[in-house]
Amino acid sequence: MERKKTSSEALSGSESQEYLPEGTKEGDVRMFKANPDFLLREVAGEAVLVPVGDAGIFENSVISLNETCSFLWKLFQEPRTEEDVIAEARKEYSDPDGEMEQGIKDFIREYLKYGLLNLSQMSIVRDADPGLHIYLSVMPVKENGEMCFLTMVQI
Repeated sequence: MERKKTSSEALSGSESQEYLPEGTKEGDVRMFKANPDFLLREVAGEAVLVPVGDAGIFENSVISLNETCSFLWKLFQEPRTEEDVIAEARKEYSDPDGEMEQGIKDFIREYLKYGLLNLSQMSIVRDADPGLHIYLSVMPVKENGEMCFLTMVQI
């Protein structure tokens, strides 16, 4: 790709449907967020991820990122969907060979595999009123070394 110049438990699925008003629909959206145990730093003009917490297989090492991976890492500092990241990358980079979308999907898959990205499940509840959207986000977090889940509600 070339750069263009110019803890509680959330209800989901059919379980929550019975608690929603008639005419309300619910759907799941997969969102991804950078693992906070890795910080992006610039060392000698090169972007690297530095492990600062539970780094697993990456303990005592740094991970070098190319320009595109660094761009994607910065996007994932906030929870984002695959589609959102692809759209942002299309604004920033040209894609003459049509390989961008698959490249981003590969990035997400590999970074999830090695624990560099975390998956958070977000349920979007849409009422019959098209202006009302309620977002229920369940995000894994570590507190005192133990895994727990943070549930956020946004209207």
